[in-house]
Amino acid sequence: MATRSQVFLVVATAGLTGVETVVFNIARALSSDLDFRPVVVTFNSGPLIKRLTDCGIEVEVIPISSSFDVAGIYRFIKYFKTRRGLLHSHGARALLASSFVSLSLGTPHIATIHQFPIQSKKRVKDRFFEKVESYLIAKCKHLIFVSKSIREYYQEILPTSIAATVIHNCIDGKYINIENQLMLDYRESTRAAVGATEDTHVIGCIGRFHPVKGQEFLVRACQIVAERSRSLNIKVLLIGNGPDEQRLRQLVSSLNLDSVIEFIGTQGDLQKWYPAIDTLVIPSISESFGLVGVEAASLGLNIVSSDCPSLIEVLDGYKYCTFCETGNAADLADKLNRYILAAATLQSDKLYHAISFSKRYSSMTFLQAHRKVYLALQRAEFLFWKHQ
Repeated sequence: MATRSQVFLVVATAGLTGVETVVFNIARALSSDLDFRPVVVTFNSGPLIKRLTDCGIEVEVIPISSSFDVAGIYRFIKYFKTRRGLLHSHGARALLASSFVSLSLGTPHIATIHQFPIQSKKRVKDRFFEKVESYLIAKCKHLIFVSKSIREYYQEILPTSIAATVIHNCIDGKYINIENQLMLDYRESTRAAVGATEDTHVIGCIGRFHPVKGQEFLVRACQIVAERSRSLNIKVLLIGNGPDEQRLRQLVSSLNLDSVIEFIGTQGDLQKWYPAIDTLVIPSISESFGLVGVEAASLGLNIVSSDCPSLIEVLDGYKYCTFCETGNAADLADKLNRYILAAATLQSDKLYHAISFSKRYSSMTFLQAHRKVYLALQRAEFLFWKHQ
């Protein structure tokens, strides 16, 4: 049997959200691949490590405390001196460390760009790191963007000679293949836990509490909806945490919406929460991809989303999604009201459409797109080591 080429998936943190989930999906998909063998390299410990090792995937922890940890970056370079393969970095810190390896050892480096760079005219440090990041990105052998919007942004500032591919994130198969009875069980138990009856229209918003995620506009939209009709039976679940939580709590209290809006906190298993939601709201001011929207669509939920280009891109074709003007609480309230007052659509029809829609975000499509990039660079890796 031919030796499998190693793909080193580098990620700074080892949680179970965002970028880490993408790394896990790539590693799990590659674990049974005949050509490539995944090795995940992370800078700290966390639940991602156990999840990977449970799947039989090799994990290496090389502590790097910050972008200025010279000793940590030296250890990172030393680790790769005797190892051949492809480097695939995820996130800014992983990009930085992987770039040192690539520039010093010649290891082919692929970088997945998950978000727009920090946009700040006030902080000199942010502007400096944006310039450094752009320089290092330009040195990569291949770039993967999670949406066309991010690719279009970087095309304005990067050399046109860099190979680039758009690969949308995939969703966990458990969202596509969940049984109807299990969905009903989750719906009943979770709604009961938050005090929602079957007559309650449950609105959900999932994500980090940060101004760019736009939860404030959902809160203000709920005030408008409540003022229009006090008889509406609605419950809003804000699922997540983050630096904007205290301000959001104060806003909810000042608008007398404590009985309507509930802060749930971060949830490890969203599979139990999606079925409890009637309408998912994505009020983001800016979004690089919007995985929660795709997951919700795969289960046939109603969605009201801001009209960010990336969200329009990934939810295009899902007929139970309505877009509202970004940052416009009144427009968001109007769109929400339509779903609250509308007659329920037959769930079997929604699930049939949802399954069809979600196939474009399947793990198989995701794996094949990455394999195509890896195979293209495998030749470069072979030629490099051949001449050493």
